[in-house]
Amino acid sequence: MKIIPDYTLQKRTNIDESSSEKLIKRLLNGYCHEYYGDIDCTDLQIRQLKDYIHEMLLWSKNINITGITGIKEAILKHIGDTLTLLPYIPHKKHLRLADIGSGAGIPGIILKILMPEIDITLIDARRKKVSFLHYIIARLGLKGITAVHQRLSTNNNGVLRQFNIVVSRAVGDINLMTRLSIPLLSPDGMFILMKGPAYIKEIEETEAKDKPNILGSVYNVNNELKIDNIKKISIIETSLPITNDKRVLIIGSI
Repeated sequence: MKIIPDYTLQKRTNIDESSSEKLIKRLLNGYCHEYYGDIDCTDLQIRQLKDYIHEMLLWSKNINITGITGIKEAILKHIGDTLTLLPYIPHKKHLRLADIGSGAGIPGIILKILMPEIDITLIDARRKKVSFLHYIIARLGLKGITAVHQRLSTNNNGVLRQFNIVVSRAVGDINLMTRLSIPLLSPDGMFILMKGPAYIKEIEETEAKDKPNILGSVYNVNNELKIDNIKKISIIETSLPITNDKRVLIIGSI
């Protein structure tokens, strides 16, 4: 039996849990009212998000699971990135979502905390990161979420046609992530690629290399891309709460 190190026993230096919760509450301000009506996000959700960010940074002192080292930056960027997805993910019980190349669990862990009714599978090829995912799922007491150690390929993913939604955050180029996402989707499924504002450069570089391109003949008309064998793919330009950092969501349906 493999022993997972208990990083919670380490001394928590430079971690102000009260200020972390205040920042998370500020970041989420308006979210719960918009998506749930006249109720607030629960104290449990705030505490789970805080504990998740703190544990991630503690583990990162021993294994490289995130390049961000500051608590404030981790809260604003990791949680902020995930919030940009919320308008596009239906609040349906038993909706099945895969987070591929999940790494430290972003956005999958945060989505599970904010949308506990959906079923989530976290997929990553790096064993150490999957060990962290197993640990944090148990640490936070999350249900209906699992972590899988697997390297996906465009030929045989082993988890074919299982998911209503597939998401990925800054893992690979648009061409690759589209090819990896499509085989996982059930009929009428949807994939969401979380990108920065340099996504156009990714498309241009892929075409310049003369590689087989899943994007096919690409053109931009009213923020929609034409892609062979995909019903529709849209480009959503958005920004993070508080920081206003620019982000792009590429959303495709099959």
